[in-house]
Amino acid sequence: MSYFADLTPHTYTPTDGLKMLNIGWLDKAYPYARGSTSVKFREALKILCERPIRLHRGFQPCDFCPGKVRRLHKPSLGNGQIRVLGMNGIWYSAPTMIHHYVVEHEYLPPFEFVESIMNPAAIAIEIRRLGIGFELSRLISDLNSGERRV
Repeated sequence: MSYFADLTPHTYTPTDGLKMLNIGWLDKAYPYARGSTSVKFREALKILCERPIRLHRGFQPCDFCPGKVRRLHKPSLGNGQIRVLGMNGIWYSAPTMIHHYVVEHEYLPPFEFVESIMNPAAIAIEIRRLGIGFELSRLISDLNSGERRV
């Protein structure tokens, strides 16, 4: 997988003219922000990552996991992207590996991205295009009715 610093313009794949920024395109050669995230955020992110909008040929293993773990642990393989619209009108593009990075390697995405994942209006447009808007909107609505710790 290619490395792109967080919040830099997305140039890896077509953006259809939309303003789009990179999130979570990590590589072990570069440091990244670490910290804890809420269970609600990780659950919402997992649902998105299980339904990527752009699939790539083959799979990309996690650079941070030891080789033996990479071969045996399917969630450490990625093959696509998710895209989320922020309330600021900016799209964020992340590899499906982002969930693995958050859960297993304590990657802390930028606040704007976390807020976009947790806000149903911010993801509804892209998700509806996939025909799974109800499930994710309901989940995020349920999540937002409780504690909003990000």
